[in-house]
Amino acid sequence: MASRRRLPCRRRRAADGADIACCIQACAALHEVVLHLHPSLAGLVSRHPVVALWAAHQGIGSLAEIDLGCAQSALVLREGEDVVVVEIDAGTARFIEVLRVGDSLADAVERAAHFGDRVDPGAALGLLVQRGALVGWRTAAEAAA
Repeated sequence: MASRRRLPCRRRRAADGADIACCIQACAALHEVVLHLHPSLAGLVSRHPVVALWAAHQGIGSLAEIDLGCAQSALVLREGEDVVVVEIDAGTARFIEVLRVGDSLADAVERAAHFGDRVDPGAALGLLVQRGALVGWRTAAEAAA
């Protein structure tokens, strides 16, 4: 019996849902969004194994096991009272740094690609949300005003 009641509920939700045109307009404006990131947030791109070296000096891992020819990039931010260092790819680090200085999502993707980095904006934004680093947003027009 319960499943018979769920179908009309889902039909009603579909009937009341937004039209695809509204969704497309919202997505078209998404490239103009400027994100407000947590002030403690920073991205770091390095030609050196900075994350592994830092971790080894914190007692996590061994200096002897580090490949000194390995490039690493990091996300650094405060979570509560702790400062965390998370290894991320170079494209994501550059993307985050461009967002951090106040550029739009579109500019961040373009500038990361300029360095030849591949960036997955969805995954990068998901990481920022997961870590509590995304604190707000506005449109580029609002940011300029």
